[in-house]
Amino acid sequence: MCDSTNWDLHSVRIGPKRQSVTEERNKVVFLHGLLGSVGTYRSLLRRQDFLPDHEIMAVDLRNHGGSPHLSGKMTIPELEADVVRWLRKREESSFNPGIAKGGDASTVLDQGHPPVTLLGHSLGGKVAMRLAMTSPHLVERLVVVDIAPRHYSLVGSCSAEAVHAMRMLDLRTLKSRVEADEGLKRLGVRDAGVRMFLLTNLVHDKSDVQTRFSWRVNIETINDSIEELHGFPEDVLLLPPFRKPTLFVRGENSNFVRSERDGDLIQRLFPNSAIKTVPHAGHWVQADAPDEFVRVVNEFLG
Repeated sequence: MCDSTNWDLHSVRIGPKRQSVTEERNKVVFLHGLLGSVGTYRSLLRRQDFLPDHEIMAVDLRNHGGSPHLSGKMTIPELEADVVRWLRKREESSFNPGIAKGGDASTVLDQGHPPVTLLGHSLGGKVAMRLAMTSPHLVERLVVVDIAPRHYSLVGSCSAEAVHAMRMLDLRTLKSRVEADEGLKRLGVRDAGVRMFLLTNLVHDKSDVQTRFSWRVNIETINDSIEELHGFPEDVLLLPPFRKPTLFVRGENSNFVRSERDGDLIQRLFPNSAIKTVPHAGHWVQADAPDEFVRVVNEFLG
């Protein structure tokens, strides 16, 4: 576990894929969903037709992917604060090398540097929404994928069931990924696609004489935090709305965002927003209908 404040989020830079593009305003920060990571979305992020004129910085949230594991519960405000700190460090090193020698690194973005576009899926969308509302000067545009700014019940939650199954899977006796898949199925994860997604978090230690597996995610902390992560901080209801261009992308077959249920709240908090529905897609919109997802996002961000 890493508990020191001297740590940073893991991130990967992609593009711009058209090498002639150098505009600073074309920065997109991509935030993954619960139990995801930069690697989960690799095929989307590396598509040559996905945001070819933008520099994409894909970030692993704490306790996910290559980012540090921290003890104790984690909350959406904490995840947001991590991303703000990461943003300021990146802008300091990329655009203001002299600041580190005597300036104030904490206000780099506040001093007029072009804000970024945030693109977040599911939990990453919640983090992006809160960041946009608490620090609107840091955000130019916002894309939220299949999540609304509200609380979601743990009853019948696919992600809560997945976390439980991952915790119950005995990694000490595991011999192969096939066994892991069968174990998750026995523990109630019936959807093969969901199991495949969860197994992207299974790490095989090849340096050991024995076959040893571990989870890339901090599954215990995620389990302890699952109720907080299914909610949405109510303090944003007291903040001014985020009035910059915002796009909500939902899957036609997903129940996470419904215009009749969530539309009024979305318009209240994000009055300059639109909701686009991607046909034949569920919660993992970018995986279920990648071509249409790319078209919708490219059209919005230009």
